[in-house]
Amino acid sequence: MRSHLENEAESTFSRNDERVGESAFQLRLGPRSGRRQEGAALLVSIIMLTIMGLIGLGSMELATRDRQVAGFLASARSALYAADAGVALGQVIIDQNVGLLVPQGVAALFSFNPDFPDEGSPRILGDGSVSQPRFIQDPDPAVEQAVEYIGMGEACDDWIMSDEFGGSQWREAIFSINVEGQTSGMVGASKRIEASAGYCYPYQ
Repeated sequence: MRSHLENEAESTFSRNDERVGESAFQLRLGPRSGRRQEGAALLVSIIMLTIMGLIGLGSMELATRDRQVAGFLASARSALYAADAGVALGQVIIDQNVGLLVPQGVAALFSFNPDFPDEGSPRILGDGSVSQPRFIQDPDPAVEQAVEYIGMGEACDDWIMSDEFGGSQWREAIFSINVEGQTSGMVGASKRIEASAGYCYPYQ
């Protein structure tokens, strides 16, 4: 029979062997588990950086589009202002010249075709540089002239005269004004305006 001391010694050695085995197992598994955790953390970091990069690119693209839209709107407004200036010039031409046509009769109104800026010689606004807005006669081939007489309109305000007394019928001579405003540059634009203008004319 084995003594009590021999049994205790065998039990102690057995427990020591188990502890050594567990330590060896932990040593074998420890580095692999750590590498797996580091790899997972690196993968998460890469994914987060990719997402942040995509968000940044989307923000930059949106900002670029906003600038392009703002530039286009500003260019369109400038073209419209230039077209308004063209209409104003047309009104000045009518006011300064139609009165001189009265002695020639209504036929002179129909043949009235004043000079107006065109594509070959546009009216440039501002300081006259190439980058400034400009206006011209509407380049549409169907538009034959910028300022054109189109007929007799309503009676002029405060001008009531009767044919019975040999007077003239003071009525609005109606003209159409057809112009186009333009801008140049990276975001060029054009705006066309067709306006009507009247001149109180003594129809016989």
